[in-house]
Amino acid sequence: MKKGWAIARPYVEKAIKAPKTYILEGSGGGGRIIQVRLRKGGSVVFRLDYFPVKTGGKNVLHYHVPPNLKKHHTIF
Repeated sequence: MKKGWAIARPYVEKAIKAPKTYILEGSGGGGRIIQVRLRKGGSVVFRLDYFPVKTGGKNVLHYHVPPNLKKHHTIF
């Protein structure tokens, strides 16, 4: 989890320091751990997930960032 927090921390801190700009969301089902979105427009800035990347596979800690939110960046 230290590796996941090291990647998520800058996004989370940015969201905490600018609550009028960002929305910080916790787990939302489907394996999401945390998500940061823009308040205006609601687009995702960062999402940390723990679930299978491939159907039927093992759970994997990974994150998503723009411009391609469909790409899985595996942490472990």
